[in-house]
Amino acid sequence: MYINFEELLVFTLLLLAVLGLYYALKLHYIFAFNLVKNTSISEEKKQKIEKIKTYLFTFLKLLLWLGLLAMFVFGFKYLSEGQSLKALVLELWGQIAEGFWTSLLYTLVRIAVLIVLSRTCCVRVMFF
Repeated sequence: MYINFEELLVFTLLLLAVLGLYYALKLHYIFAFNLVKNTSISEEKKQKIEKIKTYLFTFLKLLLWLGLLAMFVFGFKYLSEGQSLKALVLELWGQIAEGFWTSLLYTLVRIAVLIVLSRTCCVRVMFF
């Protein structure tokens, strides 16, 4: 069984995408839990939040390992059948609607602006 270098590179990038998604979710939840902890809540609720945080991060690690395992099995099976992962990824990438990435960037910038405004000047502004 011969595997092309480009196919191996695409396979590695798919595994890294799963890992990147895990770290993005982890950073998001760390940020969210820190925001909640900085509010004026009772000590009992802070302990419950820490317990929930522990369970959530354990669940995220479980999802990471399941995702890596599933992606590894899928990629290995796909490549062992002689099919091209590169062609599959390019075909799926081509199905993304035009303007999606611009819309996503615009939405993320709006969210960042809302967070900065709500943290600095205590103004809740909604952009539509």
